[in-house]
Parts: sequence; C-alpha cells; structure tokens
Amino acid sequence: MPRFTGYTFCAVLIILGLFMIGCGDEEFTGTIVINPTPDDIDAPWTLSGQTDQSGIGSSKLTEMPVGEYTLTWGNIPGYSTPSNQPQNLSDGGTITFSGTYVDVEENETGTIQIFQIPDDLDGASWSLTGPFNAAASGDTILTDMPVGDYTLTWEEVPEWFAPADEIKTQVAGETLTFNGVYKEIVLIGTIEINQIPDVLVDAGWSLTGPLNESGAGDSSLTNMPIGEYTLAWDDVTDYITPSSSQQTLVQSGKESGETIYFNGTYIHEGFVQIPPESVSMPVTYTMGSTTLSDETPHQVTLTRRFSMNETEITNSQYVEALQWAFGQVPPLITATSESVLDALDGSTVELIDLDDDDCRITFSGGVFSTTNPDLPVVQVSWYGAAAYCDWMSLKEGLPRAYAHSGAWDCPDFFDGTGYRLPTEGEWEFACRAGSLTHYNTGKCLDSGTEANYDGDYPYPYTLCQIGPKLGSAADVGDYYANAWGLFDMHGNVYEWCHDWYGPYTRDETDPDGANPNASGRILRSGSWQDSARECRSADRAGHSPGNSYATSGFRTIIIHHLITE
Repeated sequence: MPRFTGYTFCAVLIILGLFMIGCGDEEFTGTIVINPTPDDIDAPWTLSGQTDQSGIGSSKLTEMPVGEYTLTWGNIPGYSTPSNQPQNLSDGGTITFSGTYVDVEENETGTIQIFQIPDDLDGASWSLTGPFNAAASGDTILTDMPVGDYTLTWEEVPEWFAPADEIKTQVAGETLTFNGVYKEIVLIGTIEINQIPDVLVDAGWSLTGPLNESGAGDSSLTNMPIGEYTLAWDDVTDYITPSSSQQTLVQSGKESGETIYFNGTYIHEGFVQIPPESVSMPVTYTMGSTTLSDETPHQVTLTRRFSMNETEITNSQYVEALQWAFGQVPPLITATSESVLDALDGSTVELIDLDDDDCRITFSGGVFSTTNPDLPVVQVSWYGAAAYCDWMSLKEGLPRAYAHSGAWDCPDFFDGTGYRLPTEGEWEFACRAGSLTHYNTGKCLDSGTEANYDGDYPYPYTLCQIGPKLGSAADVGDYYANAWGLFDMHGNVYEWCHDWYGPYTRDETDPDGANPNASGRILRSGSWQDSARECRSADRAGHSPGNSYATSGFRTIIIHHLITE
C-alpha cells in the first residue's frame, strides 16, 4: 500500500485548491434563439434579464448568462404584436423565443382612446398591452388597433391614487375608451366599520366618498383620503336596517391620520335600542329613590348600548322556543303535562309550571300550545327566563350566556354577544327613559291624573291607575309605551332581572348585582294585582330563582359592542 508523505499531502491540497479556484471562476452560459414569423419582416425585439439586448429579426445569442429572460416584441404597422414571453435559460441549454406577427386586415381594427384625469398631472404615464402594445402619457388616440383584449396599466404617481388596471375588448370598427382618474392623496386616515351583531353574514355595506369601498361585517380601512364619507347598510330579513350616516375624515396632526368609526346596529324586529342614538354613551343616571330603605339613590354609569324586547315575552314566543328546545338532539328540556325541566349541563331545575291555573301553556303528545298567545308568559321561574335567553342565542348561532349549573354564572356578562336578562341597572335605566319621577309618565301611572294627586307619595292608589285593565294581566302592548318605545314597564307582570337581590352599596359602573349568597333574584315593574307603589321605576323585590308566580314574566336584552376611539 503506497504511503503519502507530508510533502505529497501538501501538494495534493495545493492542486485541489487550484482546481477549486478554477471551478469557482467558471461561467455558466447557454444559447438564446430569437425567431420572428414571417421571416421577411423586420421585427424589432428587446431582451431583458441577466443581460439586456435589442435587435431586429432572427438572431442567435451565444454564451448568454443563465437565468430568467423576457422577450418583448416591438410593434409593426399592419400586424398584431406577439405577447411578451418569459423563459429560463439553464447551463448549456438553448431557449427559443418565437413570435408570430399576424397581418391585420383593415376591417379587423378599431380605435382606442385613452384619457388621463387630470390631464396635467406630472409623471403620470400608462402602458397598453394586447394585440398591439403602446406606452405613453396623457390623452392619446390610437387608430388601426387590432381586435382583441387589451390591458391598460396606469403608473403610480407620488401622493396620488393610481387608477386600477382595466381589461377591455377591442371590436372591429368600434372605438374603445379607457378613462384613468387619479385621486389626490392629500392626507389619509383610517375608517373602522363595525356591524352589530357579527353573526349577520348577509349584512353588507357600501362606503362612498373620496374613495369608494364595499364589503360586509367588521372592516378596518387604512390609507383612506380625507373628506366626507357616507356609509349605507344593506337590508337583512327580520331586522331593522341601521340608518345611513355621514362622517368626515379630517387631518389630526398625527402621522397616520385620524380614525373615524361607523357602527351599524341591526335591531331585531320586536326590540328597541336603549338608549336611542340621540343619547351619547357612556351615560350616568340616578338609580333608586328615597321612598324605601332598599332603594338608596346612587349614580350608575352604563358603558354599552343594548337592545331590549319592546314588550314582555308572550306565551306564543315562549311556546315557540319550548318547541325548538324540545326538538333538539339531544333535547335541551324534558317535559310533562305538569312541568318543563332543564336538561343542559346536567341541570334538572323547573323552568315553567304548566299545571298552575294561571299558566296558559300546555304540553301534550310532544306539542306545546297556548290559547292566549299575546298574554305575557307567567309561572316561569328565573331559570326559565335565563334558559329562554340561551335558547334564543343557540337558535341564532350565538354563544349562550348562562352556565346551567351551580349559581348559573354568566362568565362573559358584558362581553357576550348573545341574549341575556337585563341587569337591574339596565332595566331601571330603560324603564325611566330619562325621567326622574316615580313613573316614566310623571307622578302618576296614567298621565293626566296629576291634578288629583295629593302628596309626595303615590297614594291613594285609586288616583294612580296601573293600566288599561284591572283584575288580570293584559295582552302585551296594551299598557302605554315610554319615551323610548318600551311597553308595559309599569304593571302588567313583574319581570325577572339578572341580579341577585342585595343592598345598593356605592356608585357603580355597569353593576351586575349582589353576590350569589343574597336572598334571591331581582323582580321589577310590579304587576296587574299590585298597588301603584309596587309599580314605580325604583321599586324592587327579590325571590328565589326556582319560584314561579302568576304575576311574573320577563324580557331579554342583547348587548351592542360598539367600536369607539
């Protein structure tokens, strides 16, 4: 076996190194063939890529560096121009660019007009590609243009929005027009669009102004030129369409410009927005009164708008929800002719007492029914009211609010997107509708009786009538509406609220009531069998959430999540 000495080893390394250096200097090349057809025309061409060249007619280019090349054919009068061709040249390979020029008859051409707006804009230019290529700036009229599809591309100009690319088809004997409108970017900002609720996938919008946009759902539009914008919302079945609105995007002194917000709240039919748009948020009001010891006046601030049922939930609405819940797989409830029990999260609490004489809902043969569809549902427990909220959310693909176990917590109380019961603070704010008196009608329940009223307390009862009908509940909507369009807020039936009953302790923002160790859940509004005192805006009571009564019902709310600064 031969042995390598140290000198031999060094010599091998030197030779190997020289070989490697020589390899590193080697240039990889190939051949490019350019072949226009027909052969007898002087077809101009431009080659761009690893090295740029130009020429006329057929050519063979050798020792061209490997890489990507694009051949652009020049125009020849009376012929259509071949399209640009990109190809990749490999080491030792050959690529061929073939371009066929087609003789264009006189009746196979038309005219193309190109108009730039404004026509005195410096630096604006355009390029036209298709059966015949052209490039220039400003207004131009091109005659004898071969028929076919043309693409016009406008060049970017600093501080201006360039027109979008356009593709149009040239027809023989006709004139094709391209209009390119440059829009000046003096200042720009951001427009935030917020659709409420988010689950309405069919709700679209259109924005008009210095720059027009359209879309659906929540959107953040950046680099929008300043000026006045109008947002219009599309119609959605079973919802009241938000009104169109106008706002102006102005200079703010910030580098990124200011931000304006368009909030579009789709109100489900049968609901009322609280407070109306005319009332700015957040809002602070005095909750409670000096009438009774548990009504201590205090300041409550609400930071979110909400939608509230304009009337109490009716027998027909509750029957429809019961039938839906019963028909789910697995069912969300169990039912007999005597009672409906919960079946979510392992819960078995009673939701509504069917065998009570005052309950106008029956169950037989798997079907719920009622003979008094427009009366407010009664004999429903607090659990039955909360469960109804969750059924409505689940029907519409929204997350449910309540955990049906333990104290039935509501973990995303103010951040949820579905239905829930109003807090006591939300209910009284909605009931008062801006009023400061015992009732939202004034000193007495029925406006016009104040002249007979004697004293600072709503007595005698006979001078403060509860509503249009004494001795039983009335159909929802029979009692007057308050200033915000909510019916039956005084009397008819008590209404369950979310809160646990407990003392007011301090001024609060978005209060959600006392802790679960309190004595019961809140009931508000008074009922058809109560005195005027129990029907005041501030009157409150607390009862076990499992109890149901001939005089208790409820209404629901949906929180509005608005985009704000």
